[in-house]
Amino acid sequence: MKILRSTVFALLVGLGTWYAQENTGAQAAPEVPADVVTHPEAAPSVEKETPLQALIRGFELVRQEHEGNAKRFAGVQQQMQELYRMPTADAYAAAAVKLCQEMESLHDRLQVERENQIAFKNRIELYATGRSMLRQEAGYIDHYLEELQIFGVEQEKIAKLMAAMSSSIYAGVQNLPPPLEFTNRVGIAFVLVRPGKGQVPFYVSRNVITEEEYLAIQRMLAPSRPAGELAQEAHAKYSAGLNYQEAQQLARGIAHLSGDRVGLPEAKEVNTLREVGYGKELTQAVWLQGKWNAPYEEREAMMRFGIAMGAVWDPARRLANRNSLEDQDVFGELPEAHYDALGCIVIAPIEAGKAARIFQAEAQLRQNAPAEEGRQ
Repeated sequence: MKILRSTVFALLVGLGTWYAQENTGAQAAPEVPADVVTHPEAAPSVEKETPLQALIRGFELVRQEHEGNAKRFAGVQQQMQELYRMPTADAYAAAAVKLCQEMESLHDRLQVERENQIAFKNRIELYATGRSMLRQEAGYIDHYLEELQIFGVEQEKIAKLMAAMSSSIYAGVQNLPPPLEFTNRVGIAFVLVRPGKGQVPFYVSRNVITEEEYLAIQRMLAPSRPAGELAQEAHAKYSAGLNYQEAQQLARGIAHLSGDRVGLPEAKEVNTLREVGYGKELTQAVWLQGKWNAPYEEREAMMRFGIAMGAVWDPARRLANRNSLEDQDVFGELPEAHYDALGCIVIAPIEAGKAARIFQAEAQLRQNAPAEEGRQ
């Protein structure tokens, strides 16, 4: 299950291990924000500037960069305090996503700051090498080296605090209650099913997968195929009804596109769905995962003739008018069977709803980004 395909959990894990990585040595060069000075010596030159004046100006750039990052971290801490006061789970998720992006940006800036300070320290060494310095020059250099050491200690502190914050955010997101319903990236609407005490909740598609949804999924799975050809294929399959293999393939396609563990329901999920009253309004009978648990007499005959039967659940009596006991709304069918009243529903684990909430928060943040940039 990929909760953090969207990114927020990957960031949390990355920030959580940042401090450890800093103590192991080599690391990849960070992506440099556009408004960060990467090399103090690359700043515009001042006419007739002495080497000492250039060094003073270079340190001023380093100092400003450090103070700017310290101010940004103070803002991150403020957002962290506000996160705990979010009134709803959705508001918490949205604030957590925004905060994680702020922390990611600050992480990149701190990496650049560290590189700039190393470069400035090298400039100091070059300046002092082979030079008989005046007391004033030595005073400047001693002061700069002391300040760089202080900056490094403060960066170390920020690294530890950000690692602790990321762990706290991750725990908070994990502890959010699952949404009662959500629509995944493929466009399938799911509702939460809460079974009895001691059983794990899960999600089920609100209704059977429709022809329109099937067509949309196939277009995403095979974008290079002609649209007319896909539409014709979808109509043909839904006119005849999906067989067991086609229902399985559809469930696997949804899982692939959404990143969630989506599949056909099993017998245990059917029992729970009955308990909560789901299924009476289904417009089709649906395939179940696995073989039909046939009565002994029928099982013996099936074995004798080498027949494998798939399981079909028909709670709304779409295939036949059965007046038998409720638990016999599950029956066997040949896996190759096609009926226009035979389709599929899909289920997903509780993590799918939590991941969808994060994905929606990220999408909303991206949508709002242009407006926020315009106000700046």
